[in-house]
Amino acid sequence: MARMFSAEEFHRTGSLLISDAFRAEDRRIASGAFCDAAGMRQNSMPEHLVQWLCNHRGLNGLAETLCANPCRLVRIIAFDKSPHSNWFVPWHQDRTIAVREEAEVEGYAHWTFKDGLHHAEPPIEVLESMVTLRLHIDDCGPDSGPLEVIDGTHVCGRLDKAQISEIVSSTPSRVLLAAESDVIAMRPLLLHRSKRSSGARRRRVLHLEYSFADLPAPLSWALN
Repeated sequence: MARMFSAEEFHRTGSLLISDAFRAEDRRIASGAFCDAAGMRQNSMPEHLVQWLCNHRGLNGLAETLCANPCRLVRIIAFDKSPHSNWFVPWHQDRTIAVREEAEVEGYAHWTFKDGLHHAEPPIEVLESMVTLRLHIDDCGPDSGPLEVIDGTHVCGRLDKAQISEIVSSTPSRVLLAAESDVIAMRPLLLHRSKRSSGARRRRVLHLEYSFADLPAPLSWALN
């Protein structure tokens, strides 16, 4: 995998484009995470693919470099945006994690059960331990519903609706375009959104979340 990137830029802005970051063969294997569904999670993916991602030395090494700690893959989501499955995602932070079972543990709240997985909002320290790698299977141009971010907001903690509205109205955003085999790294707490695609091509993104945090018993990551 490519290693020419600025970790300093990532820590400052909360996102980073890493060009040509994985091989054509890796791209071919990763494309096996996608089917007819617009969004798939790890428990619906082939087990051999999940294990391949968990053990991928290049991706793990990239995540550990950006986290500045040994870390592990804790969630996988495959997003497949196309003219037949098109959606708009408003400004938000990624504030939930996927765990194996629900449990009453201090600091873990807003429990939901989605697509066969338990989700909760954890303490902010857990979210700050995480980095997301978005693997682009296809080119993502301006008409493909690309990721749009507001730099630096990953250090603002949890933001409520009023705070998000104020930041969005007063701070410029940045659109992150990517080519196939590029990786966009981001912090989950970075304010981001994605508009609907206006083009005719698919935009497949494999969303991988890594963390160096250990969850308190009896909680455990859904992906171990």
